[in-house]
Amino acid sequence: MYSFTNDYSEGAHKNILAALIKTNFEQASGYGTDHFCEEAANMIKGLVGNEDSSVHFLAGGTGTNTAAISAFLRAHEGIIAPKSGHINVHESGAIEAVGHKIIQVEETNGKLTAGQVEEIAKAHYEDEEKEHTVKPKMVYISNPTEEGTIYYKDELIKLREVCDKYDMFLYVDGARLGSALTSVDNDLTLKDLGSLTDAFYIGGTKMGALFGEALVINNKDLNVDFRYHIKQNGGMLAKGRLIGVQFVELFKDNLYFEIGKHENKLANRLALGVGNLGYGFNSLSSTNQIFPILPNDILKVLSKKYSFALWEKLNEEQSVIRLCTSFATSEKMVDEFIKDLAKLTFAKEKLLKELEAQKADEQIVSEPEELEVKENESIQEVPEELKETLDEKNIEVADESEHKTEIQDETEVFPQEEKENNLDIAYEDEEVIPIQTQVIEETQSVIPDEGITEPVNKNISEVVQPKKAVVEEFIPMEEENPKDAEKFERVADNEGDIFADVFKEEKNSEVFESVKNDVTFKKDDDLDIFSEFEFED
Repeated sequence: MYSFTNDYSEGAHKNILAALIKTNFEQASGYGTDHFCEEAANMIKGLVGNEDSSVHFLAGGTGTNTAAISAFLRAHEGIIAPKSGHINVHESGAIEAVGHKIIQVEETNGKLTAGQVEEIAKAHYEDEEKEHTVKPKMVYISNPTEEGTIYYKDELIKLREVCDKYDMFLYVDGARLGSALTSVDNDLTLKDLGSLTDAFYIGGTKMGALFGEALVINNKDLNVDFRYHIKQNGGMLAKGRLIGVQFVELFKDNLYFEIGKHENKLANRLALGVGNLGYGFNSLSSTNQIFPILPNDILKVLSKKYSFALWEKLNEEQSVIRLCTSFATSEKMVDEFIKDLAKLTFAKEKLLKELEAQKADEQIVSEPEELEVKENESIQEVPEELKETLDEKNIEVADESEHKTEIQDETEVFPQEEKENNLDIAYEDEEVIPIQTQVIEETQSVIPDEGITEPVNKNISEVVQPKKAVVEEFIPMEEENPKDAEKFERVADNEGDIFADVFKEEKNSEVFESVKNDVTFKKDDDLDIFSEFEFED
């Protein structure tokens, strides 16, 4: 089982482990007052370029957010945040637990806009009874967002302007900041964050460290007594040196940014491979998280070999998943995932085509044999005496009479005036087309109400109406067949490879030439088309 579930499944980058081992027996003071933390803080302040900035090292992201927000806000103040924001959906209500309301905003692609923030702030300050409501005091965003998208410099500038206008703090959650800053679409720098935000943190846990985050407070007023809040929120490690050592190594020789580039490169490789197979995405991410939309039956098989986050179930047929790359993700595993997805995609496409063709053949076989037809025969009229008798009984009789056939359930009545048209209707490939009139010779005894015993022998002209063919939809394997649905017959025996030709298509021959030999697909009676699928060891 290989994991694309998150970017903290592995331990730490080898350089970090080497640094920890090298400094393991050095003695240092505790609680982040050691020389390793001091060195790391100075390196970060140099990159941020703000003399007023202070750097604090905490153990994890949730603890960092909780300590910062609880310290920066008073009891009656709240945080404006996107609905998908990490503090709103993935921190067990930690912010609410310390007494602060999260003012949720419906966002697009995970991003909060300056207009949305101003709308909320303006509504509050224009309320004559605003003291009865929570005061918006902080704007929370994450970069990259929970959807893998990033903020651009002009967006951050506009948010800063709104925050200044309504006296609010701007806080950036940077759990994956290295991925955002190395995105091919990025135009932000650490210096920009130092000048445009009141505080932000640089994530280490999800960027190749064993654990640890570096909180950068740019607003010096917010730094007063902050270490007390770190301690209260359980973020102050006795062996704080371990975080300092790691951040020194991360910012030595730009390792932090090299890790970000590596993650983004492989996530982009995944996105290209998935996209080339014809699948779409829930959001357009340029960072280390991608969100493809894939069929549920294929996901069920992929989950035998790979783990990934189920992001959203769109319907019974499709779901959004998250694939996440890390410092340790290899190009080999990315390519292997793409090839396995290709196998399943081509195999399903092949099977559905064969099932459709088989169903069409079955329909042709089951069609009733055509009645013998004699063309250009004269049409006999119903005798006048019989017509008069039937009229007395209020029975409608067409000049050309009526006739029931196996092709049509209802009786069609046609006046004699249409005889000259000599046209009939049939269907072919579900299109209505005119064909030459078919004159059906048949003898039928018409038995009206009591008193009418005279049989009528006649030749009848029939107009055949179009009959829409019924084609069964493919039923996903999680969904049980309805009672009235027929099961497809086998198209091959249990031992045969029914997809022998699926990889011979020209469009796939170069990219996925070797995938055919890796796996055999078999179809069973319950439409679980991958029920006997096994990845090679």
